[in-house]
Amino acid sequence: MSRQKVVDSMITGTISASKLEGALPAISGANLTGVGDGVLKGGNDPALDTNPAEGVGAVWLNTSSGSMYVCTDATTDNNIWTNVGEGTGDVALTYTHQGETYAWRIGGGPGATQIDRYPFATQTNATDVGDCITYGGISCQGGACSKTHGFKVGGDGAGATPIDKFAFTTGSVSVTDHGDLVIGAYGGATAGNGDYIWKAGGYHPPSHPNGLIDDIEKFATATDSNASKTGDLNTGVAYLAGGQSSETNGYMAGGHTGNYGPSSSPIRKWSFASDGNSTSPASLYQNQSYPSTNSSTTHGYAHGGYPGINVIQKFTFAADNNATDVGDLLVAGDYCIGSSSTTHGYCAGNRNSPQNTINRYSFSVDGNSTDWADLDNSSNGGGSSAAS
Repeated sequence: MSRQKVVDSMITGTISASKLEGALPAISGANLTGVGDGVLKGGNDPALDTNPAEGVGAVWLNTSSGSMYVCTDATTDNNIWTNVGEGTGDVALTYTHQGETYAWRIGGGPGATQIDRYPFATQTNATDVGDCITYGGISCQGGACSKTHGFKVGGDGAGATPIDKFAFTTGSVSVTDHGDLVIGAYGGATAGNGDYIWKAGGYHPPSHPNGLIDDIEKFATATDSNASKTGDLNTGVAYLAGGQSSETNGYMAGGHTGNYGPSSSPIRKWSFASDGNSTSPASLYQNQSYPSTNSSTTHGYAHGGYPGINVIQKFTFAADNNATDVGDLLVAGDYCIGSSSTTHGYCAGNRNSPQNTINRYSFSVDGNSTDWADLDNSSNGGGSSAAS
């Protein structure tokens, strides 16, 4: 068959499929319709803060590499983009210590089991959304969170080892037993990176001389598990200190260095990447025990504390510099509980009057706190916090 006849047959549709052999030439898709509608395009891979209006299922095409990604978790500024081109190099979800929607206050006094929740976005009072499992160990416990859960770590009472957890929801919470600490303690500082939570120091009379603990412990958040020891505090025992979290390190600021002895100023730091003892690269502006603490993405904060302190201190995560005085709380006092949003620090409750006030201060501009809202009930015995 001549070339012209083949062409003529293709045009008229009379040639059979069995007559075609070999690869077809490249075909332009310029005139195709209904293909690629809704596909986002860019010269680079999508970023965590590439927020698709379509949400889960949105498709991104990298016009430079040809790789394509599908959004499998649409969380504002923290999306998961799964590579469906090469099948590798996913844009992974990262954990941040700061919450976007709610602060959670857990416990808050001898025998108090109540869990309060209040929103970051509006000046709305806290509401009672559930209770911890354990009666003993509610005062002066540690609090921490993963991306999906809040945790209560230890607390007051003899041998308070339980770790309680609850899923972040918009309704009432259901608290379950996650595991146990190595040494039951209260007043320990907590920090976390999402995958693990660390507890440093604390007070437990049967365990150490004077009841003070120098252990650093950690436990995994993804599955129910007990804690294991990973190191020691380099400056010796301490309790009733504040905990802060950067992306790479946990911190423990201030605290008592004896059995109700003097407040201290060291800022202790340990690595999330490898187990080991802490170091003390910096100090607080003012000695503090019973402080409330918060963490922005760049700084750690310590505010309030014993005796009758109202100063707000902050220190940078990027360099080992001492903390500076950046403002004051509305009311001087201790047993306050901090929660961190992406833009503000919150300080809830107080052992002094008024006991149910929620203070708020800015992470971007130094200054005093303002009266934001109120807790569901008065709280005067410590407690712990989480943020979602």
